[in-house]
Amino acid sequence: MELRSQLRIVQFSQRATLIQHSQDWQATGEQISKRWPSWTQLQTLLSHAKDLAPYQALAAEAELADWLAEAEARIRAKLEDGPVMI
Repeated sequence: MELRSQLRIVQFSQRATLIQHSQDWQATGEQISKRWPSWTQLQTLLSHAKDLAPYQALAAEAELADWLAEAEARIRAKLEDGPVMI
């Protein structure tokens, strides 16, 4: 069996999984879009609050969530690429 035929069989057999992953990415993208303005506002406010007493605690909390911003950026890039086809 040639490679193209094998890929089509895999694509067809994994169709439901691919559709579910696509829907999951779309839902994640929508959640990110809703939260993004709050995240950017938090980063702006933290940059202005460096001399205030609660800054250390707030910055530490935001630092723990920095991975979320990086993940959101990666997800946005994936969403812009469109669905992945096998």
